[in-house]
Amino acid sequence: MIGVLPGLVAADANPFVDVVVPTGMNHARNIIVVAMSDVVIAVGGGSGTLSEIAHAWHHGRPIVAVDLGEGWSARLAGERLDHRREDLLHRAESAEAAVALAVSLAGSREASRGF
Repeated sequence: MIGVLPGLVAADANPFVDVVVPTGMNHARNIIVVAMSDVVIAVGGGSGTLSEIAHAWHHGRPIVAVDLGEGWSARLAGERLDHRREDLLHRAESAEAAVALAVSLAGSREASRGF
């Protein structure tokens, strides 16, 4: 797993991270996280998650919003952010469902780009 950190200390990464990218960019790193992604999965979240959802929307990335009953992902699951896109934030009700849906969406994006 790749961890794109807001700070400069690689040791701040959680133990599941294999590759650490300390950016020192604070919340600006959200743009990097989205740009590196084929699909964005949002879980719960506050303003940082909302920022990542908005960047994903603007960058045309599919978004899977995990609806656990709290945070921005629950509030926006199944919704459209604005008129710029016709699709919705995909709703998933568990981590397993979110990953399966993200893999499916990533595969369809690759197919549409000719990979």
